[in-house]
Amino acid sequence: MKSRFQSLSWLRLLWMSLGGALWPALATPSEVRLVPYSPALARLAYDLGLSSHIVGVTRWTELPDGSYRPIVGDATGLDVEALLRVRPTWIVFQGRPMPGIERVQKLCPGLRWTSIPLERLDDIATGARRLLELCGAPSNSPPALSRFEAFLAQRSNACVRGGRRVVFVTGTSRPMAASSETYIGDFIRLCGGEPVDVPGRNRWRATDIESLRQTRFDLLLVHGATATEAAANQAWWEAQLRRAGIHAEVRSVAGPAWLIPSLQLPELAPELEAAMRGATTSTTPVQRERVGPN
Repeated sequence: MKSRFQSLSWLRLLWMSLGGALWPALATPSEVRLVPYSPALARLAYDLGLSSHIVGVTRWTELPDGSYRPIVGDATGLDVEALLRVRPTWIVFQGRPMPGIERVQKLCPGLRWTSIPLERLDDIATGARRLLELCGAPSNSPPALSRFEAFLAQRSNACVRGGRRVVFVTGTSRPMAASSETYIGDFIRLCGGEPVDVPGRNRWRATDIESLRQTRFDLLLVHGATATEAAANQAWWEAQLRRAGIHAEVRSVAGPAWLIPSLQLPELAPELEAAMRGATTSTTPVQRERVGPN
């Protein structure tokens, strides 16, 4: 019985893909049907004015008000049937392609995929131009991209090293810290701070109070999805540092935009700069009851 259902499901997929068998191998710009396979890539595509090309998104993507797009998968896997229904010509992944993409390609002749990393601030501008290229959009920069690139150029020229030493942490139950090799690390540098790494190998690192004991920093910048959550997270970390004898400033920032590498990041610069100005103005090393290696 199980094999019968599997056969029926396979036949259904073949039937759904018949229209795709007639797709042109090379779509013209007006025919580009895009699936940005991450919330950040979807946000980037919308910011670039490419909404007319977007035919599907992942489960946790937040769309602009009034917008709807079919959900075609999430971080656990591709929804093959949903993809066949929307007939994409391009699937763009933020990292490695999802398992099963080869199967989708066999059912959808003409479908192609690519990866666009969004780890650093420079990646955002590069990724934006790649999305424009895939969709056959005009070469002149959309306003959001022009503002973003102008921000990078202006801040890079004016950037002064030696600012407040900052650790950026999100959450409390399973806290993660951004390393200096993330867009958050770049953003802190451009706003006059110095991102500090907690122990670990990944760009985003699981952290705890013991990791912070081994890290020399002046400011713990705590993130929360909302203002209420950010304030609660700040209070929690202040208590943790106080009990551990770590004398560092704790400030908070709020909003989902902090965790999405997008063209809107420059709008957060005033909030980041205010948080760093609010930190202690002492120029002496932070004192602790116990200090680990730098």
